[in-house]
Amino acid sequence: MELKIKNKREFSFYWSYIYSTTNKKIPPYPRADVNQINICLMKAYLSQHFNNKVIEDQVLIKIKKDCDNCLLSETEMIWLNRKDERQINWLWSLILSSKSINNLFTFFNINYIS
Repeated sequence: MELKIKNKREFSFYWSYIYSTTNKKIPPYPRADVNQINICLMKAYLSQHFNNKVIEDQVLIKIKKDCDNCLLSETEMIWLNRKDERQINWLWSLILSSKSINNLFTFFNINYIS
């Protein structure tokens, strides 16, 4: 399956997903930015773990779907000041304590997601 990863955030999402899928048998973080060599390396780690092309493709399809559904765009995160450690910690605390996306949406009184 050909991966069309557009930016470093997507690449990190894929890498983290594969890291957890392979029971942490790969490095926790990619060594460099997104490029074709690192994408091939990531796919090689997945192949080593499963050694089954059909399962590998299913995992990559699931990652793509989750990435498209979960990863916020840069414009959706514009309100976040990445240099404000307190704000980042508050957000992480809120996300982790929610235990589910539904609880988080309820906290913000969001009933419908398009």
